[in-house]
Amino acid sequence: MQQGRLFGYRASLSENDRAAGLATKQLAMIEFNGVTDGQYSFQTYNTVTGSPIYLKCAEPCAFMNVMNYDHRMPEVFPVTVDSIMGAMVSDARAGFLNPGH
Repeated sequence: MQQGRLFGYRASLSENDRAAGLATKQLAMIEFNGVTDGQYSFQTYNTVTGSPIYLKCAEPCAFMNVMNYDHRMPEVFPVTVDSIMGAMVSDARAGFLNPGH
């Protein structure tokens, strides 16, 4: 799903979600900023505060560096093929995402 420069990704439901009666999850809206110096660059926003969250990885993108300006501390998350981050990287590699500069 695309809305302007943002692309929507939906996380899969966990067993706990299903047990709680959830049928779907909210979309994570992500902007692809392109590839610079060999790093894939994405941006999203904190849904509560509206502050930006920056996500970057370099090939083979096994890990994503995430900088959330609410906490000012970068975090590193594994990128798996069945995750939102995995889908983002796969779509960027395939040319499905247009940089939103």
